[in-house]
Amino acid sequence: MLFAQLPESRVRGYEASHFSFNSNAGACEECHGTGIRSAEGGDDTHMEGAVCAGCGGSRYRQDIL
Repeated sequence: MLFAQLPESRVRGYEASHFSFNSNAGACEECHGTGIRSAEGGDDTHMEGAVCAGCGGSRYRQDIL
């Protein structure tokens, strides 16, 4: 809630949900907020140490960071 109250957040229209990787508003679109890439085959298992290329493991969308 603190980040949502910052002036830049208000200008951009960000709400508290934008600062949560559990929310579609804030989560990385490639890894869906997990910070790691899914294993080949599209199932929900994850490769050990395979950091998401989209967010670099931060779990958030780049515009939120």
